[in-house]
Amino acid sequence: MDGTILDSMPYWRNVSKEYAMQYVDKLPDDFDERTYVMDLDECSAYFRDELGINTDAATMRQTAVDIMTRHYSTDIPAKDGMLELIRREHEAGSCMCIFTSSDRGCVDAALNRLGIADCFNNIFTVYDIPYNKKNPESYKLIAEKMHFKPEDTWVYEDVLHGIESARQGGFKICAVYDEDSKKHWNEICALADEIRDIRND
Repeated sequence: MDGTILDSMPYWRNVSKEYAMQYVDKLPDDFDERTYVMDLDECSAYFRDELGINTDAATMRQTAVDIMTRHYSTDIPAKDGMLELIRREHEAGSCMCIFTSSDRGCVDAALNRLGIADCFNNIFTVYDIPYNKKNPESYKLIAEKMHFKPEDTWVYEDVLHGIESARQGGFKICAVYDEDSKKHWNEICALADEIRDIRND
């Protein structure tokens, strides 16, 4: 969903900064690069272990979710062409689900606001299963729950680690360009079966 259906990665990057700057005066130069691939649990561990922020993971996670839920409910835009694609596939009878690192409340807020909640047969977050997207077993488990065969299933992804996992799981891959992943775009394209780059549409 994030970086694929929604242009939400800048919002997540800023909320991490906003939270961290309440406790530290300066962030590491690689802060954006490291945190944008993390889910909330990984991010809270990074803040605690490497930035020395003395706050518990549950409080940090809830604060970030509260801030982001407001954005998902009000102003995070869909990526160009993605709403049309989703509605077209839904009308054609495609069975679709979402697998995301975001909180379920954020997902519901965004999909309802954009009018596409009914297009998806199910929604899964990394907090619902024992794996995150860096583990190929996550995609395979979602496929099993949906009764999908990996070889017949398209995964739309924007980040390299997700695409690597989906490739290892035997799925077809459509790479979606996101500015936050531009550093890895050539690697992403090399792994993808199809490419969706709105810069060239």
